[in-house]
Amino acid sequence: MIRKAARFSASVVAPVAWRLYLRENARKWPRGAPCAVTLSFDYDYVSDVACIPELCDLFDSFSLPSSHAVVGKYVERFKREHARLVDRGDEVMNHTYSHPDGPLNPDEKFNGLGAKRMEEEIAGCEKACERVLGVKPVGFRTPHFGNLNSQQVYGLLEKRGYLYSSSTNLTTTQSRGVPYHPNKRDFRKAGAPHYKLLELPVFSCPTHYYPVFDSWHCFESKAHYSHGDFHATFAKALRLAERYGSYLNLYFDPRHVAGTKDLEKILETAKHSRAWVATSRQVAEWWLK
Repeated sequence: MIRKAARFSASVVAPVAWRLYLRENARKWPRGAPCAVTLSFDYDYVSDVACIPELCDLFDSFSLPSSHAVVGKYVERFKREHARLVDRGDEVMNHTYSHPDGPLNPDEKFNGLGAKRMEEEIAGCEKACERVLGVKPVGFRTPHFGNLNSQQVYGLLEKRGYLYSSSTNLTTTQSRGVPYHPNKRDFRKAGAPHYKLLELPVFSCPTHYYPVFDSWHCFESKAHYSHGDFHATFAKALRLAERYGSYLNLYFDPRHVAGTKDLEKILETAKHSRAWVATSRQVAEWWLK
């Protein structure tokens, strides 16, 4: 009851909060698109990896690209599944080697690691991707990101030549709806002194404003659990992005969404919209021009 009341209150405040937060993007997206959209997936569990063939088939049917945050140990263990992503031209992002605070490494948290141990996790996934898939990631996503993101990871990523991180919840940053260069003192802020690499925030829930719009918020917390509500929330986020020229950067857990009608409808809506649907890498490369 308390949770429902809190969500209702958030939904009342959200329209005003979004108007105060978002700014009209002065830059024009490629192909005259009103906004950019990225659909990405995180592979934290074996059950997520098992969804790769089905996701690839679905995205093939709509001829849409996607980005995939992969875990090095799973890449080594499930070579054929991960190779399918590369074969279809999708982007592979670094999601660490063992995904601390996950089933492969439950005793560590990424933001609690020292610099040496943190770099080992980054480098381990790099090596697995290069050895097994023949590609080196240029993007990174912190395990569980959001509050578990780390200031020190940006210096490590920049040293290793990364183009971007995508590890923040949009409305906790000064992004205002577009990629930004994270400040060297506080990664949530923009402005000098800043890193050369970009932060690509994950879009927040258009209905509740503060929580990230991901499948955990929608399904595990049951905020958008009913049939059709997941797609309706995506459509609402897309309208916001189109209005302000924003970057609608989304991430979902495959085990939550694979095989659902809502995901199919999301892809259909994205395909027939005027948005530039691109990988995180494509957006970062274009923004850095």
